[in-house]
Order: sequence, then C-alpha cells, then structure tokens
Amino acid sequence: MKMQLGAEPVLGYWDTDINAKNYWLFSPHKHFISAQKGPGFLGIYGNWILSEGILMLKIIPIETMSYSSGIIMIKITIIDSEHILFTYEDGTVESLTRSNSSDKNFF
Repeated sequence: MKMQLGAEPVLGYWDTDINAKNYWLFSPHKHFISAQKGPGFLGIYGNWILSEGILMLKIIPIETMSYSSGIIMIKITIIDSEHILFTYEDGTVESLTRSNSSDKNFF
C-alpha cells in the first residue's frame, strides 16, 4: 500500500520480524491494533500519537482480555517508506515492514 506524501509514517498495515504471526495496523483516525494473524483476537488496541520520533500508544482494555489500560512509549526510526524500527522502553528493537496485504481495512 503506497501512502500519500505528508501522511504519518506509521499509517497502514505492518508485518513484524519478532514473530511472523504478528502485525500492527495504524489507522488515519489515530486507532491501532497489534495482534496475531489468523482467527480470533490476541492482541491490543487503542489510540496512537506520533510526536518527535516517539510513538505513544494508549491501550484501551477489552472486557474479555486480561490486560488493562496503559500507555506504551516507543521510539520510532524511519528507515524508508516501507521499513521502520520500533525501540521499546526495555531496549528491544522490532523491525516492521509495510505489508502488501489488502485484506486489512482501516477501522
């Protein structure tokens, strides 16, 4: 999926390198999902803000899931329009590649 010039660099559907079964989806409406591919929902969702290279994720709890609300801060490094790096607070680095999948709709 090609993004328009000036669009937020995280927009779209991303595959991860940490676990090939995981993906991130960032909508232009400032919502996100991070989950496992396939049936069911094993992941998190909420709202996102990107400011000065820091991605702030505000998690919205789901009654049927065992996690609670919270905020995750991620440093984002833009490699190019198809590749970004997430550096988490514990130092873990995750490489994301823009997916060519067209089966994910923005929510």
